[in-house]
Amino acid sequence: MTVSSSDLEAVLERAAPPALKGRVPTLARIVADLANGGTTPEAAKDALAAEAELIEALVGAKAVSVGRAVVDFKGAIAGSVNVGDVAGGDIFNITVAASPAASVQIVEKTPRHHVEGQLAGLLKGADVGLYKEAGEILGVVLSGTEEDMRWVLARRLLETDLETLVSAVTALSSQLCERAGAVVTVAAPFACIDQAAVALVRDAVPSRRGLGVKSARTETGRMVTGAACWAPPMWGVQEVPGGWGPDLADLEQRVASAVEEALGFPPEDLDEELSALPVVLVFPPPVPTAADLQAIRAKGYAKVSFLFLTGEMTRPEFAALALPDVDYVVPELDPAREAAYWRDINRALRDAKRACGAGRT
Repeated sequence: MTVSSSDLEAVLERAAPPALKGRVPTLARIVADLANGGTTPEAAKDALAAEAELIEALVGAKAVSVGRAVVDFKGAIAGSVNVGDVAGGDIFNITVAASPAASVQIVEKTPRHHVEGQLAGLLKGADVGLYKEAGEILGVVLSGTEEDMRWVLARRLLETDLETLVSAVTALSSQLCERAGAVVTVAAPFACIDQAAVALVRDAVPSRRGLGVKSARTETGRMVTGAACWAPPMWGVQEVPGGWGPDLADLEQRVASAVEEALGFPPEDLDEELSALPVVLVFPPPVPTAADLQAIRAKGYAKVSFLFLTGEMTRPEFAALALPDVDYVVPELDPAREAAYWRDINRALRDAKRACGAGRT
């Protein structure tokens, strides 16, 4: 990480209670040293404990950004927690206890860094004032360059609930125009899909296992995969058109067309292409039989992950189908909550388009 002590001091100065402002330079120096690798979390604990009064006073205040790092003051944890970049070996998330009531968290990037970059690009083009307004909605006081602000906003959009996400994007809609809708589309899955379900999907797809999802909406099937795929290789996801008949050849043709669409080209060597790129096909209800699934896999599609939308089928009814190598995604998405999510998302997309039109007049 790269965190400037002086920049951090400037933003903390505005957040600290008047009686404790004199402690801000010391706290800023300790946090910057910790973020930049000048000290270890264990070594910083005693120094942070000496500033516990100020840190406790900052708990509940908005987080602050310095460059692309976000410094937040949270409730108690035990000891320290470090999260590293497994691929690159970098520490990008440090949390250290300062007292029994408070801790300091420093985050520069997350495992979803690829998606953060996608969002940061979509956010380009708004005024700095609007970025700061959106940051306030997302609970962070922004500072640094325009590019740094976009990266921090992108990360916070992936960490918030749908209502807050929509409010923040609405604040930017008049200047982002069509890209505001794209921001909602990219970020919404992370707000709507439970992390336990995400973990199951992230494990199943690279292993080419199938999935059962409690929904009748193909867009929800895409949302489930969108929440779980955040780093290259990005998955190829495509819906299989419904309405297939009893003839297995009909279903096979639909699968072949969907695989070609997911890959983006007619495959010369299907097995090789499917080995290189995970492909997920989303099937609308009704769920095919185990015999049909095995027959389709035997036609060269064993390396495709089939995501079956179960519709009104209960989990025990789905289990009774005994589909081989297919996991049921839990926790289930409550139908009422799912409908509310899509109402909010579609309203946000409409509002973004209207705000864009208003901004052009």
